[in-house]
Amino acid sequence: VHLDPKNSVRLATLAERCIFARIVTSIHLHRSDPTSALNLLLRYLLSTVPSLHSEEYPKYPPVQSLCVLEAMLMTQSPLSGRKLLEYVTPDENPSGSSTLAPWILKTFHLVMSCCGTIYQARSLHSDSRISEVGMVEAAACRRLVHQFHFDCRDNDCQLLQSNDNCRLRSPVVLG
Repeated sequence: VHLDPKNSVRLATLAERCIFARIVTSIHLHRSDPTSALNLLLRYLLSTVPSLHSEEYPKYPPVQSLCVLEAMLMTQSPLSGRKLLEYVTPDENPSGSSTLAPWILKTFHLVMSCCGTIYQARSLHSDSRISEVGMVEAAACRRLVHQFHFDCRDNDCQLLQSNDNCRLRSPVVLG
């Protein structure tokens, strides 16, 4: 695979961010402190959420990386073998209830939809410097949607998975 030199640097930086996210999340889970890992996850989510009205999407990529989000959620505790995702989603949690409030899960859905939409648009761009990273992030979006078992018929935010695309049919603007 031949990559543009700038894309090599961008993808290496993305991989580095994912590794750091996994290390920090793993440390919290190793200490049997999933609450701190969830706090880190939510702080990342809130501090990097796209600002649709003030930033020029899809001209510029979102600060938030769905690859980093995926790295954090899929990190497994070395002791219990549980992933951070299992503390988030009700289906995966042994008690059958989510550790997080339902509005947090809806927030995940909205953020993943918005970022997935932007990255999908960027992945279709004719310039490889834009499309290559967009393809990596759009693939992370699809994997997260699958892991979260999001219902694509949700009326608030309709993230679709048709023909391996991740796009928003009717965006919800939070005021």
